[in-house]
Amino acid sequence: AEIWYIKLCLFKSIRALLTIINAIKMNKNKDSSALKFLYDYLPIIIFFLCYKYSLIYDNLLFATLAMLWTSFIAIFVCFAVSRQVPKVATFSAILLGIFCGLSIAFNDEYFIKIKPTIINLIFGFILFYGYFFKKPMLAFILGEQIKISNEDWLILSLRWGCFFVGLALLN
Repeated sequence: AEIWYIKLCLFKSIRALLTIINAIKMNKNKDSSALKFLYDYLPIIIFFLCYKYSLIYDNLLFATLAMLWTSFIAIFVCFAVSRQVPKVATFSAILLGIFCGLSIAFNDEYFIKIKPTIINLIFGFILFYGYFFKKPMLAFILGEQIKISNEDWLILSLRWGCFFVGLALLN
C-alpha cells in the first residue's frame, strides 16, 4: 500500500510541476516570479503537504524525500527555462540531499532536524568571511537585484551574518 501511495504522490507532483512549467512558458518572461516560486516555495509546500497527509508510517523521512525530489526538479526546470541556476537554492538542495541521505542510511530523523541549523551556520560564516576579508558575498548572490555600494554590502553582510548565526543558535 505504501508503494501505491508514493507513486500517487509522485504523479501529483509531476502534474503540478508540468502545470507550472506551462504557465512559465506562456509568460515568456525568463525572470518570472513563477520561476522564483518554483525553487523557493514549492519544495517547502510539498514538504508540509506530504508530512501532514502522508499515509506512510515515517512521514518525516517521506516528506523530506519528496522535498528533495521537488527541489532538484525545480532547479532543473529553472535551468531549462532561463538557462540560469539559482545559487542559494542549489546549495540548499545539495545540503538537503546530503542530510536526507544520512537520515535514510541511518534511519534516523536527527540529520534532517539539524539541517536548518547547519545551513544557517554555513550562511552566517560565509557572510562573516566576506565581511572580515572585505569581499561582500551578498553582492555575489544579490548583486543583480540590488544596486548599492561595496561599503553597504559589507554592512548588510555583517547584519545578515549575525541573523543567520542567531537563527542557528535558536534552533
